[in-house]
Amino acid sequence: VGMGRSLSCNANSIDLELDGEGERLRSRQSLKASSAFRGHNFVWGASNPQWLLGGNFTPAQLASIMGSHIATVGARYHGAIAWDVVNEAVADEGTELFKNSTPWYPAVSDYVDRAFVFARQTLGGGVQLFYNDYGGEGLSDKSTKIYNMVKSMRARGIPIDGVGLQMHISVDYYPPFADVQQNMERLAALGLNVHITEMDVACKPPCGADRLRVQAAIYGGMLAACLKVPACMNFETWGYTDKYTWLWDFNNPDHVNMQPLPFDIAFQKKPAY
Repeated sequence: VGMGRSLSCNANSIDLELDGEGERLRSRQSLKASSAFRGHNFVWGASNPQWLLGGNFTPAQLASIMGSHIATVGARYHGAIAWDVVNEAVADEGTELFKNSTPWYPAVSDYVDRAFVFARQTLGGGVQLFYNDYGGEGLSDKSTKIYNMVKSMRARGIPIDGVGLQMHISVDYYPPFADVQQNMERLAALGLNVHITEMDVACKPPCGADRLRVQAAIYGGMLAACLKVPACMNFETWGYTDKYTWLWDFNNPDHVNMQPLPFDIAFQKKPAY
């Protein structure tokens, strides 16, 4: 989006999922050697394999496993412009900074710091290292927790380059555009870049023409907020067509079409496009 900035869907992201045999690359389309992509993610307290969850590892062993995983995956899938090093570590509510993230926290109390150090050692200085989370896009208790965490990391010399704002929102609820811009600005003041990493805008039925126009305005408003902040370098949707979206299954037992993306299930452009 503009000089040196990017607009994309997650067809050009790499999602990594651990299974019992190690890392498995999962991508909805092949990446050309020349494609720019973000890696997502090294460390997360979800979707971990049973051997890791049930291994009864000591904190030292877990830290070693984490470092080995980052080194292996980072070397194998090289060429990313950025990596989400840690995903969704911050607690949604309360005074605690971190949520329980099996197996990493609370077993390895400094696992976030360690992950970023391991990632820099593996990837060097040419790849940007991001913390990525949901619910911290605007101005809120959670976004302030994230801000204070990354501010502390910067002050202590932990190698972090940016914060990813997931932006899973809806026609019925979304943070004010001005709040999102202000949050980006305070992160930028720390010397960090900001990426919108997983944007979609759910439109719960009935989702007719009027609500789709609201959806388009939300996409436009978030993009405008990004463009006003030079440090907002990436605006990425979590897919591109309603035919393939995680919202078919997430808290959606009836598999209702939430129509969250810029193209409909027939791959036709929507107002958001």
